[in-house]
Parts: sequence; structure tokens; C-alpha cells
Amino acid sequence: MNLEEAVHRPAAQRGRAARQWIPIDWIAVERDYRAGVLSLREMAHKHRCSHSSIANFAERHGWMR
Repeated sequence: MNLEEAVHRPAAQRGRAARQWIPIDWIAVERDYRAGVLSLREMAHKHRCSHSSIANFAERHGWMR
């Protein structure tokens, strides 16, 4: 196998996990955010997104903790 073939193989075959787009359930995120029990990082881990995504979405939509 040459370098060009190795580069153009799917990520999973190159030894890395292939990333998949996973939809975020913003209603569940809002519920957790407003409850104020979990930190942003804990919520991000639970809902499989970044903590900054949650913070930005919450600010844009006026969520209060």
C-alpha cells in the first residue's frame, strides 16, 4: 500500500474512530441546564457535545440556571 492509498482510506481503517454526527436533544439539555445540578462539562459529557455549545445555546435562548 502506498501513501496515497493510506490517506484515502476511511478513518476507521486508518486506526482512528470515525466521527459521526449525533443530533443533540436540546430539550433534555435545557432541562438539565435549568435544574442547575450538573456542571456544563458534566452536561456536555452526558449529552455528547461540548460545554461551549451548551453555554452559547443557553445564552442565545435566554436560559437561566
